[in-house]
Amino acid sequence: MEASPKQQELQKGKIEQLEKQQEQDKRKIELFEKQQTAIISKK
Repeated sequence: MEASPKQQELQKGKIEQLEKQQEQDKRKIELFEKQQTAIISKK
């Protein structure tokens, strides 16, 4: 079963969205870790 160009475009779009989501999650984690470090260093 050959995927149509439209399906391939959709697939590509989904993958790009997933990658963006992962990038955002990574940034959230980094921010969270920085906050944790700041809290710990205040003590």
